[in-house]
Formats: sequence, C-alpha cells, structure tokens
Amino acid sequence: MVSSVRLRWFLFLSILVLCNVLTIHFFTDFEARIVRVFSVFLFILLFIINKRYKGPLIFSVLILLFLSDILVTFKEIFIHRAGMIINIIVYLVLLVHVLITQKTKKLNNLVMGLYAFLVILNTYTLTIMLRDETDHSKKILLFIYGTVMITTCLLAGSYTIKSNIKKSMYFKLCVFGFCFSDLCAFLAYNFDVHAMFYLDRTVYVFSLYFMTKYAMEPMCDKDNLLIDD
Repeated sequence: MVSSVRLRWFLFLSILVLCNVLTIHFFTDFEARIVRVFSVFLFILLFIINKRYKGPLIFSVLILLFLSDILVTFKEIFIHRAGMIINIIVYLVLLVHVLITQKTKKLNNLVMGLYAFLVILNTYTLTIMLRDETDHSKKILLFIYGTVMITTCLLAGSYTIKSNIKKSMYFKLCVFGFCFSDLCAFLAYNFDVHAMFYLDRTVYVFSLYFMTKYAMEPMCDKDNLLIDD
C-alpha cells in the first residue's frame, strides 16, 4: 500500500512537471522560465516549512538556483552571464560540500586519468560546437562550467561507490540530474533541439526533489530503498 507521504510527493512532482511541460508547449520562453522559477521557489518553501530538512549549504544551493533562474529569464547579455556564473557557483558549493562532509574514496590513477580525459573531451567538444561563436566570454564561461560539472560529478560518483547508502544515492542523482538538465538546456537553446526543453525541465524538477530528500535523510550506513518516506 502506498504511504501518504509517497502519494503526496507523487502528486506534487506530477503536477509540477506537467505545469512546466504544458507551459513550454503552449506559451513563450519567458512564461516557461517564470514557471521554472516558481518551481524552485516551491522547494525553498518546503525546505523552510519542513523541519526535517538539514544543511545550510543545501539550502544555499536552492537560493542560488532561484537567483540564477531569475537572472537567465532576462535576455540582456550581462544579466544572463551573471546567471551562468551563479550556476557555476552552485556546482562549486556542491563540490565543496562533498569534500567537507562526505567520505569520498581516494582517487586512484585510473580515476584521475578518466577525469583528465573527460576534461579534454569537454574542451574539444565545446571547441567544435562553438567554433563559430564570436563571444569569447561565453566560451570561457562554458569551459569553466563544463570542467566544474565534471569535477562535481566525479566526486559525487566516488562517494556513492564508497558508501552504498540511500543518502549518498540521493546526492548522486541530484548532481547528475542537474548536469544532465544543463546539457539538455544547452542543446535546446544553442542548437534548437526543441524536445530537449521538456527533458531539461523534467529532470530539473526531479533533481530538486532528490536534493530535498538528501537534505532530509540522516547520515547512516543502512541499505534502504531509493524512495522512502
């Protein structure tokens, strides 16, 4: 039998994803971004209201995402770039959070080699995809963005391998979800892959969910189901 907590989460996420998808389909990009901002705001309210949520760093990530989504709603280049910088700060906060509070596995030469390969691949891919881009500041920001994303994913993945607990899985899904959402958004806006808008917003909402579940879950060594009350 489905618990009331799971049912409420299911209804909340379903309605939120549906609102985002319908807004993308029937309205302009501006209205779709406003709904995205409102989605983050709802999770901030949940974080404030529910006393089980712990961790000021995680709450600060929600605030930064809220500010970033507001800034990138505007088309002015300077304001839009500020939103990108805040997104980079979000990944840096998550990275620092891993280094400070989590038991990450010592990175061996193989993992470091994989990391170097991914950074080189990220640089090469962006160079090819943005070879006609004349805005050098945008290129630099995207290179930094990609490198920070890869580093955060590497450490989050390393922690999950080290500690097979539900809390670490929430963090991994949260970080990987944000990265995948950003990738979808990049493809959607820069290469007119319209279907990616829907995938971006859906993954983004679920990443916010996994972040709040991570903040709510106590640190333990028990193996549990992925979705729990």
